[in-house]
Amino acid sequence: MEPTEKQRIYWHLALSRVPFVGPVTVKALLDYFGDPKTIFLQDRANLGKFMKSNAIDNMLNYDPEKDSFINEEIDRIEEKDVRVLTPIDKEYPRLLRSILDPPSILYVKGDLTAKDEIAVGIVGTRRATRYGIEQARRFSEYLVKQGLTIVSGMAMGVDGNAQEAAMQAGGRTVAALGCGVDVIYPSINRSIYEKITQNGAIVSEYPMGTQPAPENFPKRNRIISGMSLGVLVVEGGLKSGALITYKYALDQGREVFALPGPIDRQTSEGPNMLIQKGATVITDPRQIIDYLNIPAKSKEARRKALDIAESLEGIEKIIYETLDYDGKHIDKISRESKMDSQHVLMTLSVLELRDLVKRLPGMNFAKNV
Repeated sequence: MEPTEKQRIYWHLALSRVPFVGPVTVKALLDYFGDPKTIFLQDRANLGKFMKSNAIDNMLNYDPEKDSFINEEIDRIEEKDVRVLTPIDKEYPRLLRSILDPPSILYVKGDLTAKDEIAVGIVGTRRATRYGIEQARRFSEYLVKQGLTIVSGMAMGVDGNAQEAAMQAGGRTVAALGCGVDVIYPSINRSIYEKITQNGAIVSEYPMGTQPAPENFPKRNRIISGMSLGVLVVEGGLKSGALITYKYALDQGREVFALPGPIDRQTSEGPNMLIQKGATVITDPRQIIDYLNIPAKSKEARRKALDIAESLEGIEKIIYETLDYDGKHIDKISRESKMDSQHVLMTLSVLELRDLVKRLPGMNFAKNV
């Protein structure tokens, strides 16, 4: 690892170690001051713009040089060939960066690519029925063949089957874990874990070596929804963790899809309840492609970029027509389109992947055709 990279990771880890300074605060501090080392140089008055007094005390009293964890963690990261991404890194997933509380540290085992910006989360119970497993695999296989990435939690049941099917169909998948990226959980999914590192990425906000704990998984679920344009809930009871992902998806402005199931099965209670609450009923994977306004691939190449631009409708058309060729900041695009920035960023990400929009420095976007 290059010395400059070690220094970069060092100060981000240091910031993450300050008690009572969580992801929301870290995001605000980084947006304002630009880098973590600069944050540590601020006085109480400047920190007071973003932090409460107890957090300021912790920041001012914290000495990273006395914290042996930091250098030990950097050694573990290097040994396990893991990357560390932060919200100010250009490689950090753009959709995830747009949520209120993106992970301050995102550990990555494998590779994240631009293709992963068009992704759908597929989640469900660990105690999946044959119906649930078959549907998870069917939806996953179709979606990856249309160029989408599948995001899930690599758990037994729905999650693991969706991700395995994605790779068997030649697609990409991202697994968000409730433990360290170097911890294989559940251990029975070792082969899936190893394949994901070659066909996608394992991600986590938890330090290296962190063992799975019940309290980790609900928080982990916001990463699954945060990296996705929409989330499909396949099966789950009324207390299923998949319903926690649903709540995060709503808060993040993501689309929520639910697969209906037999009314006499406990594993269908969750999706059926979500449908009653307004989730979009999905019975065919093509519906997800249509709902997200992603053009399905045919045997021939996709239409030319200009033809696609001329055929845009709805939100995509509004946002595309708001742009010019010089570039506009996302805040201005949001004001002119009268849409919140999260929806605007999601739509811009889709348009960028279709080569209709180009991303410029400083969160500016311009027409590409």
